[in-house]
Amino acid sequence: MAPYLANHERIDLGLVGWGSDVPQDVLDAAIAAHEQLEADQATLKEVQPARKRARNAKGHLVADDPTTPENEAWEEG
Repeated sequence: MAPYLANHERIDLGLVGWGSDVPQDVLDAAIAAHEQLEADQATLKEVQPARKRARNAKGHLVADDPTTPENEAWEEG
């Protein structure tokens, strides 16, 4: 018998097109893919430093100066 999944569980697993009774093999594959996606996202957060737009003293966004090799419009963390 297929397990019952509530709406929010089907949405989280990307099984919106399925009814409330999802076959076990489809459910297992969706759970494995969801866990892999979460692991990949966690790895990306560790690898990529947080960037944010640079602002001047008045709080306005700083533009990039195309004559320099560095991109002044962005700053690390």
